[in-house]
Amino acid sequence: MEVGVFSKCIRELILDHDEVGVPGLGVFSAQLMPASFSDHRTTINPPYRELTFRKCDVTPEEGTMLNRFICSEMSVSPEQADVELKWCLSRIHSELEGNRTCTLPGLGAMRSTSQSDYFFVSDEGLDIFPDGFGLEPVSIKAADVKPVKRKAPRRRLHWAIRLLLWLLAIAVIAVGAILLVFPDGFAGFSEFFSGVMDHILYTKEELQLLGR
Repeated sequence: MEVGVFSKCIRELILDHDEVGVPGLGVFSAQLMPASFSDHRTTINPPYRELTFRKCDVTPEEGTMLNRFICSEMSVSPEQADVELKWCLSRIHSELEGNRTCTLPGLGAMRSTSQSDYFFVSDEGLDIFPDGFGLEPVSIKAADVKPVKRKAPRRRLHWAIRLLLWLLAIAVIAVGAILLVFPDGFAGFSEFFSGVMDHILYTKEELQLLGR
């Protein structure tokens, strides 16, 4: 069995199970991680399942699930599945001892320390959480808001200027009319205006008493 087939078996099983035991190697575990903030707290990352590995003894009974899956995947007997698995694991051990690393396609890579302790590094973006399909990070960064400059009410100012000009024009016309009608200018207009007001405010008898 090639390492790629072994990786496929682990991936398919871990989608539906929290642990997959591999006799002669250890246990792959998937742990559900809750939603979390990014480092700068500007993004909420959705929940996901993290794949880890621990080196430990796994009994044949604990490896039954993997054995059955290999039988189905490769169409072999349980005994032949054990042989295929042992051959694959011998290659993985050899690579770890020689290169300190062994790539598991579609999952990540097994690594070995100087003390021959194994650990696993998953591929970036590894998705083994079917229930989280379609979940995307949510950005909560405040949008840049540009200050709105309020423009001066030009229209109102325009009409105010026009009204002032009209009033000024009427005043000029009125002054011209007074000078035209009354040769004595404002003195004649004042006398005329005073006479009009007297006739409005007083009767003829009152005017006679006042001597006007």
